[in-house]
Amino acid sequence: MATSRPAVPFEDSRERGAPMTVVAIASVPQAPVLLPGRTGLPVAEVELLRAACVEAIDVLLAARPERVVVVGQIRPVEVGEPLSLQVGRCLLAAADADVPVEQLLLAETAEPGVCVAAGGKLAARAGRTGILVVADGSACRTVKAPGYLDERAHPFDGVVTDALQKPDAEVLAAIDPALAGELLVAGRVGWQILAGVLGAGAGAGAGAGAGAGAGAGAGADRRDWAVTTHYVGDPFGVWYPVLSYVPAA
Repeated sequence: MATSRPAVPFEDSRERGAPMTVVAIASVPQAPVLLPGRTGLPVAEVELLRAACVEAIDVLLAARPERVVVVGQIRPVEVGEPLSLQVGRCLLAAADADVPVEQLLLAETAEPGVCVAAGGKLAARAGRTGILVVADGSACRTVKAPGYLDERAHPFDGVVTDALQKPDAEVLAAIDPALAGELLVAGRVGWQILAGVLGAGAGAGAGAGAGAGAGAGAGADRRDWAVTTHYVGDPFGVWYPVLSYVPAA
């Protein structure tokens, strides 16, 4: 059965000499249509997306994490539980997760360096940690998209998706917050926290434009990762990538 325990804030509780392990990661969209009752009757595009998200979370749960930390953004206009946490908890429930859930949510205006540093601290946490990144790309891919059509959207999403699939932590760390804001990207913060988890900025600082500062990714998990892409598409003019990550054999 799915856990009914409330999500609690992530705390940097590193223990000297204790194992530091991220056992698996999943990245799913911050899509309101994934919440119960949002579409009324089932919509084929939404059910396909939901199934891909559950598949990615199944990979995360198969790694037997002691906790899952939901990573994402908080919008200034949000009252009550942030959308990123709502979607994350909903999808965990759909995957029948029975594991403590914590949250690492930063303001959507958080500087890249702050995000990368938070990811580095998360990766350094003792114990078996699973990470659920709740993030999506531009909302300006078609004339029916929430932000209408912006010809910069497709190239932006292409670069980010390529970085997620490699994965390339430095490219993720260098996502331009201004451009991401103009394209109504709801994933910049979450993906830059992920960049910190994956090692961006460790030792020498993040890539150009990231503003991470020296040592931002200290403690980050710099292993090789096997990445599976479960879904990429823009059924509503918003770019929805779904991926899972496990340590490479």
